[in-house]
Amino acid sequence: MTRHIGADLLKRLVVAENLSNCGGFVLTTTGKDLATLSFFQRSIQKVANLFLHLDARTEESLKIYELLLSFCSVSAMRTPVCSSILSTPVSTGRAVTPFWIIAKTAKMTFTEAMTPDVPISACRLMRFLLKEVFDCGKKISEFLQISVVSEIVVSCVGGLQEFEGPLLTERCQLLTEGLRIAEVAALDDDIRPELLSVVSSGLCSKIFNDQIMMNPITHQLQTSTAPENIPEWSLNGTEIILELIKVLATLKDFSKLHKDLYWRTLKDERLIPFIAFAIANGSDDMVSNALLLYNHCKQVPEFQSSWLGSLISSWTKSNRIAYADYKRLNGSCSNLNESFGMKGMERMQFGSEEFSNISIEDFLGKVKQGMAVNGKDARLSQIVGVFEKKLSMMESREKELETLISIKDHALAQNDRQRFSNGSSGTELNSLKTAIAILENSLGEEKLRNKEIRALNDKLTEQIDAAKTQAEIAIERSDHLQKEKLQLTELLQTQQTENVEERKIQHILRLKFDDMTEKFTTTSKTLFEAEEQVAKLNVLLMQATEATEARSKVENAKLNQLEKSVTENEQKLTSLKEERNKIQLEKNKLECLLKGIGR
Repeated sequence: MTRHIGADLLKRLVVAENLSNCGGFVLTTTGKDLATLSFFQRSIQKVANLFLHLDARTEESLKIYELLLSFCSVSAMRTPVCSSILSTPVSTGRAVTPFWIIAKTAKMTFTEAMTPDVPISACRLMRFLLKEVFDCGKKISEFLQISVVSEIVVSCVGGLQEFEGPLLTERCQLLTEGLRIAEVAALDDDIRPELLSVVSSGLCSKIFNDQIMMNPITHQLQTSTAPENIPEWSLNGTEIILELIKVLATLKDFSKLHKDLYWRTLKDERLIPFIAFAIANGSDDMVSNALLLYNHCKQVPEFQSSWLGSLISSWTKSNRIAYADYKRLNGSCSNLNESFGMKGMERMQFGSEEFSNISIEDFLGKVKQGMAVNGKDARLSQIVGVFEKKLSMMESREKELETLISIKDHALAQNDRQRFSNGSSGTELNSLKTAIAILENSLGEEKLRNKEIRALNDKLTEQIDAAKTQAEIAIERSDHLQKEKLQLTELLQTQQTENVEERKIQHILRLKFDDMTEKFTTTSKTLFEAEEQVAKLNVLLMQATEATEARSKVENAKLNQLEKSVTENEQKLTSLKEERNKIQLEKNKLECLLKGIGR
């Protein structure tokens, strides 16, 4: 009980319900600077450590989840709270962290948890924590095993098998949270391959077809009237469709099957009633997701934007008429945001019909004079709502006056009959005629005021048309910017691819440069060794040259001697030749003499 009271008190001190928008929380004056205080992180860690000691199925644990989720719903508090939980040290007693306990709780089935809010709340907090992990530039594996996240997604998306039973709304909520966790976890490169098999294209197609077949919103495909008496889970089913498209948009760049399913889903015209219903009746997050889905659908040239606009317009108008009837029957004005999911209307509480008329007249007077309403300028949707409310009030008043006149006419007829039958005086008849004249004057005044309101409504309609034109121009500009963004993205991807190729080439050049450097070093070393050998050879050559010169001198001397001896021998040979010639001559002479003697 103490923890219950403490959690409620802390929640009321730090955050408060946002009265100007649909749902959510805002920081109170007390909680504005709370995250900057030195003890804030330590206090959040102490609160998170309670998960280590409490049973996840108890109301105390659920109360802590509710407190932390209310903090995380405020953008200014989300990062400090999530970072404090992630940085909580490991418990010495159990060797686990609060993050691990939250992940374990998120894997629980409804049977194990006994209370459906337990795993749903854990999954919501888990999504905030995973988002903070990626925002900090970290990996899931630093805090949890990758398989744990996959098991959580499997547990969430596998719970919606039948569209019946008392926990159908809770099963739809759990499936929505599972898809949100899958969308966030798909940012991690390590878990993405496993996630592609867990959230397969076949499973995504089954989820989409189940909602198309079973959700009553699809039945509005052939009608322009606002859906009535729809079950509570139908709104959660619409969230499933919106989150499923976001998951497919994230995974389409990594899987061809998911990419084909993504484009096939955007071309399905049965998606249009879900977008219209989310915009006309959803919360702030649903409207934001629906507009994001609309931007995705605008990529399809055949998308019927005019049909979507007519559905949104007709459903919104039906909601306003239903609101006017509700106000007339109950005599008080409740919040349109809470009753019918309409946005952009100021909360106005009226204690009686007369006070409501005075407040509306005062509001319209300020609008005509260009004055601020409640300290700020009136929004276009607010003015439209007030004019619609005024018209409905005037029509209601006109019907009441007509009814009253018919009653008076009936009473007058009865009085005439009684006068003729009884011969009574016409004093009473004159008084009735006077009353009828007064009522007819009042009716005429009401009709004139009604005409003025209708004239103002026509002017406002023109302003709305102009605003729609500007919105269409803004949408076209947004589409143009989106195309430029896609072109820049493609250029960036091309540049990144070229950078990768350049890095590969630089790596190859670096390897070649290192190889050439090594070869140059080896060659230089070899050259130095060769120079040393050349120097040694030069010394040996000089020595050999000197020895050769010495030998050459000796050989020259010997050669000179030989030349002298050759010269002497040649001279001797010449003298011998001369002597031989002389002897030959003498021989010839002797032969001649011998021949003469023989004769």
